[in-house]
Amino acid sequence: MTKPLFTLPPSIVVLTVSGLLGCGSIASAQQAVPATPFTSGVQISVVVSKPARGYGYSDYKTQKIVLTVKFANTDTRTTYEGYTATISALAQSASDTKLKKVLMQDEVTLSLEPRKTQEQVCPEVTTSFDKVGYKYGFAYYAWVIVVKDPQGKVVQVKSSAAPLEKLTVLASKLEKGKYYDSKLKPTANPGYSSD
Repeated sequence: MTKPLFTLPPSIVVLTVSGLLGCGSIASAQQAVPATPFTSGVQISVVVSKPARGYGYSDYKTQKIVLTVKFANTDTRTTYEGYTATISALAQSASDTKLKKVLMQDEVTLSLEPRKTQEQVCPEVTTSFDKVGYKYGFAYYAWVIVVKDPQGKVVQVKSSAAPLEKLTVLASKLEKGKYYDSKLKPTANPGYSSD
């Protein structure tokens, strides 16, 4: 009977076996990553209803705003599960165009199988303003959508005001009822009576 040239200590054997088992978890983690990035695989379209109604000869108007958002998975193999989209409707001050306010904010969890769509009708919000003479109040300005992956990382910012799409970090921090400047930096409540 021949003797082995050398033997491995038990600790190294255990380490080798656990290392091999770890490879399986790495492989499964890699499989969990979508084959197609969200920005390439999902199309986002928004329909905005924002009729403004005046009163007689007055320049005072009220505006009802409803956003309908459709997420369409155009990929034939990738499923996007556990992603979240935060939808915000921003209004602009009638007296200071640099001042914005988040009138509405809605969040939806996405479950998009290949070639499937998901639609979200956001809550209606009403605002009032006067853009002539004594200017006050806020009128609809733009929508902003921030999409995060299941780990909470921002993967897309989409907006009807293109410059806002570059403000990834600030867009992800928008809050309903808060005020911001044109670069989405928080600002104080201006104290308008129409707020």
